[in-house]
Formats: sequence, structure tokens, C-alpha cells
Amino acid sequence: MINMLVENSRPSERILILMLAGIGDLVLASPAVKSIEQHFGVGNTLLAVVPRALPIVPLLGIRSQVITLDLNRVRWPRSLFSRASRMIISTFERDVATYSPDIVVNLHEIGSLRGLLSVWFLLRNLRVGNSVGRGYRNTILPYTRGMPEQSMAGNHNVIRYCRTATVMGVPPLKAPAPEFVFKSTPEGPVILPQPYLCINPGGYTSWKRWPASRFADVGRALLDQKLGIVILGSASEVATSRKIAEIIGPRAFSLAGELDLPGLVKIISGAEMLITNNSGPMHIAAAAGVPTIALFGNLPVRTLHPWLPETRYRVLSGSLKVPNAVLRNILLPLSLRSISTARVLSAVQELKSEQGKTF
Repeated sequence: MINMLVENSRPSERILILMLAGIGDLVLASPAVKSIEQHFGVGNTLLAVVPRALPIVPLLGIRSQVITLDLNRVRWPRSLFSRASRMIISTFERDVATYSPDIVVNLHEIGSLRGLLSVWFLLRNLRVGNSVGRGYRNTILPYTRGMPEQSMAGNHNVIRYCRTATVMGVPPLKAPAPEFVFKSTPEGPVILPQPYLCINPGGYTSWKRWPASRFADVGRALLDQKLGIVILGSASEVATSRKIAEIIGPRAFSLAGELDLPGLVKIISGAEMLITNNSGPMHIAAAAGVPTIALFGNLPVRTLHPWLPETRYRVLSGSLKVPNAVLRNILLPLSLRSISTARVLSAVQELKSEQGKTF
């Protein structure tokens, strides 16, 4: 009887949740998505993600119905002039119209004027009267309800996503933490020597990557720790990852291009540690509780660091820190290069000591 009363007391609105960003962003947003599900009921929530993030949705314990939209292919003004983009948007509109949502909530930030126009264009085409989100700069544009992005300054993205959900009346979470909920453990593609450490030399863009030769130097320096070393990477990073593995030696294995997303989660979850650029695998490792060393250069740390206890991660920043976002991006490769191999190895030893581990 009590359960029935709780169920009947839920708001009746149907919610379309937009999380049209990368895999790492979806991991960080998962506590907010699940809090929306709990508040409105799973049957009243529809989640939109980018296609590449689709396989990780059930692993995060998200139970909403899911649809996909490749936002990069329909960003304004491409959607005005490209026939393919207009067809993608039309298909998405039909899927959403079938669901008939009362509210659209966009959990992700709007970081540019182009992004503002893209979200405004998408919301206009969806024709849903109520919209919620983190507004552009110090406004609530383009939403009917929201909070200015600048009011979120200093908060980690996990907190920002959860605070966005509270605009719709969702109770705030006391301890939001992304985590994997496996109904059955994903199968890895290979049997690896135990223990092993993962190195992720890739990243969404080339300018966010620490030099590959230094990842190889770190791996070679760790060979005397009796570790297997797994080099991760996407299909486009196979050559680089294999080269790193060859330089490190016979206990290094490149799995670049060989892992689907559940397989990647499986491999990272079994690792003693991950050494990585700021990337999706970094957030996967944090959600799996794996100690992580993240190479950030001059990227903002407070909003993006691994969501782990402080004793389980190290973020290594470089020099050339500037507040201006444009200059920061220009100088990021130089800032990453200022992080030495010795600093990374020192961070490995610190984390080992704090975990009480001997490799």
C-alpha cells in the first residue's frame, strides 16, 4: 500500500532528457538522470544520447527509454543547409512527438554562441512548451526555466548536472556518484596477466593528448613492477597505441580498436590504475573506482577531475595557465608538454602508497 501511494504521488509530466555530449559526460550526468527517473518514474522519462554513448547507458543503471541524435551532424547552421541534417532532425522530431513530452531538460552546458543557436533551433523544432537547462553565460537562454551557467562557477560537472535537475523539483542528491551497475559482467576480449595497468594515450582531439613517446617512457619505467600494461585507444588510434606497446616491451598489449564500449568498461574496471589524458576512459575509471592519473595541462580541474576520493586520483597540470578559454586551448599542447615523465611516475608511486598496494 505504501509503495502504491509513493508511485501515485509522482509528478505526471513526461520528461525528455537531452544528454547529447560524449561518453564521459554521460557517465558524469548519470546520477542526475537516475534522480529524474526516480522522481518522475522510469515510464515517464525518455533519454536522448549521441549514438556512440548508447552501449554504456544500461551499464550505468539508467532505465529510461533511449533514443539517439548525433548533435555534431545537425549543429546550426548546418541544419539549415544540409539535406542530411534536416532528415536527421526530422526523424528525431518524429520519435520525440510519438513520446509527447511535457518538459525538455538539457543537462549539458552551452559553451558557445553556436551551441546556443543549435540548442535553440532544436528546441524550436521539438515544439515542447516547457524547457529547462543551464542558460548561456549569465542568462537562462534558450530555456523557459533554468539557471545561468555562470551561477555554477566552481562546481564539478556532476554537481552541475544534478543542480539542473532540481529546477524541475527533483530532490538534490546528498552524495551523487556515477557508478556501474552490472546485471552481468561484460566479457573482455582477451585474458590479461594480473595485475595490469592501463594507459590511455588518446583523446577526443589531438591537442588534448600528452605526447605518445612519453606514455611509452612511462610504460618502460614501470616494467620492473611486474605489471601487464594495456594500451587503450579507438580505431583511429591503433597505430599509435601499437607503437607504444612495441616500445614498452613484451608485457605490453595494445587493445586499441578491439574493444566495444562494454569491453572497454570491463578492461578498465579490472585495472590496478589508469594513466590517461582528460577523456571518456578517465571518467569510466572513476565510476569503476579505479585509481587514476589524469594529464590535464591547463584545462580546468575543479569542473572535470575524476569523481573519486582525493586519495584515489592525481591530476597533473602544466604551465602556461591562462583564464581566457581561447588562449587556453591554443596553449594546451605546450602546457601538456611541460608535464614531465618523472612527474607522472612520481604520481604513480604516490597513489600506490596511498592504496597500500605493491605492483
